Amino acid sequence: MKMMISGIIVMIFFVSCSNSSSDKFISPDGLEVAQQVGDFMASVDEFGAGTPSISSIEKSVERHFRQYSPADIEPTLIARLLLPEAWAASCSTMSFSNCGTTAANARRKNFSGCTIGSMTFGGTSTLQWASASACLLATASETITSVPSITATGRLGATLSITKTGAVGQRLTLVSAAAPKVFSLSSDGINRKFTGASAVVLMDLTSQTTSAITVTGADRPGRVLNGGELRVVNNRSSISCTYVPSAITWVADCNCPTMGTWTGSCSDGNSSSIQLTGCGTATVQFDTAQSSISFDRCGT
Repeated sequence: MKMMISGIIVMIFFVSCSNSSSDKFISPDGLEVAQQVGDFMASVDEFGAGTPSISSIEKSVERHFRQYSPADIEPTLIARLLLPEAWAASCSTMSFSNCGTTAANARRKNFSGCTIGSMTFGGTSTLQWASASACLLATASETITSVPSITATGRLGATLSITKTGAVGQRLTLVSAAAPKVFSLSSDGINRKFTGASAVVLMDLTSQTTSAITVTGADRPGRVLNGGELRVVNNRSSISCTYVPSAITWVADCNCPTMGTWTGSCSDGNSSSIQLTGCGTATVQFDTAQSSISFDRCGT
C-alpha cells in the first residue's frame, strides 16, 4: 500500500487528470520545471549580449507570489497587473551597474529594499568577469560568472529566494574567440524557493548542468545551444528531469530563443520535452500530457 501511494504522488507531480481519462494536463509543479529551463535560456542572453537588464527577475517573482500566495500582493497591484503599461514600482528603475562601479571587472544589480506593490526585494545579482579586458571576453578560457542572491518578501511574510547552491553559480567560458565565438555554459546549482508566511515551503527547485552546454555565437541572431545536460530537481518530491538542448536558436528581437527542442527524461520514468514555439512561448510535454507555457523572463 505504501508503494502504491508513493506512485500516485509521483504521477500527480507532473500530470493531473480531469474526470475524463483522456483529458490530461500538466500540474503547476511540472510547469515550474519548464520555467527553470526558461530562466536558464534568459541567462544566456545576459551573458552573451551584455544587456543584463533585459530579462526581468522582478516579473518572475511577481508571478510566483500570484500563484503561491496572492494575499501577499495588495489589491492595487493586482489591478495594475491588468494594465502592465501602468505598472510602476521602484524596482523597475533598478539596473546593472556599469563595469567596475561596484567591484573590479563586474556589473551588479543591487535591489536595496526596492518594492513592487507590497513586495520588498533585497540582495544582489552579480556578473563577474575573469578576463584581461574589463567586462569583456576576448581570449579562450576567460569567464563570466553569474551569482544571484535575491530575496523578495510579501506583505504577510511569504518569501521567494533565488540563490546559488554550489561554489560558483552559472559560468560562461570562452572556448574559441574565432567567429562565430564558441562558449561553454555550466552551472553548479541555482535554487528557487517559495516559502509561505506560515514557513511552509510551497516550491523548491534547483537547476544545474550535469554536462556543460555548448553556446555558439555571442549575440543574436543565430546564437545556438546544443549538447550538454541541464537537470532540474524538485526538492520537495526528489523527482528530477534532465534535458538536452537541440538547435535552440535565437532571433534578433527576443532575449530568449524561439526555435528548437529540449528533450528530457525524468527520474520517475516519464519522458518530457519543451518545444519552443515563439518568443517566450513553448509546448511542454510530460508523458502523454501537454500544456502551453509562457516563460517569465522572455520578451522582446
